[in-house]
Amino acid sequence: NLNMYLSFMVDGQLASLLFSLTALLLLNFKRPSSLLHFSILLIIIYSLNIKFTAVGYVGIYGIGVYLYVFLTKQWKTQKTLLLNFALASIAGIFLFGYTTYVYNMQLKQHPFYPLAGKEKIDIMGPLSPTGFQTQNRFLNTAIAAFSKTAYSNNYQKPVQLKIPFSISRTEVERYAFAGVMIGGFGVWFSVILLLSLLFLILALITEKRKEIRFIFLFLFSVVALSVLI
Repeated sequence: NLNMYLSFMVDGQLASLLFSLTALLLLNFKRPSSLLHFSILLIIIYSLNIKFTAVGYVGIYGIGVYLYVFLTKQWKTQKTLLLNFALASIAGIFLFGYTTYVYNMQLKQHPFYPLAGKEKIDIMGPLSPTGFQTQNRFLNTAIAAFSKTAYSNNYQKPVQLKIPFSISRTEVERYAFAGVMIGGFGVWFSVILLLSLLFLILALITEKRKEIRFIFLFLFSVVALSVLI
């Protein structure tokens, strides 16, 4: 949620790094340089060793970068970026992340222990609202985005859907805590989401430059695929 981005929690650090990675990649596609390549390499390595979900995000970014280079035929000008991206990902997991990913694989037979594997520890069960454990993550995400903001003592209760643009004092008070998980992106996030989808459709229809269309689709895909992470 938004509160975590402004806290000292790892979610905020990861969000800042991914934002920086996005900006550096866009700059690199316009004016490639050794400094940009080195900065991107460091951000990837650092991100991979902050939180497990960073592996998924870096993977999505990697696919997006390779697709962009392929579609725009920039192999010669971006080959250094592609090489650095691959090397940074490998080094981030197998070298700098040895005590996490490799060690977990050797000891617990899964690189993402304790969140996955035969001996995984369920940390989300006690924090999930009624019904969320039996529904798929896409439906849960949609419900959470269009529900009233709720904090820990409400997790085990059914969520309450809200009318877009509506707001209550109770919702605002919930944002005094960093652990908001239901409606955690803001009281008007549902409206912003609907308007963003409308803007994306209009941009894809009216924009003639394929590079700009790709950027729009890529950013939307990052958000959509993050549901799987």
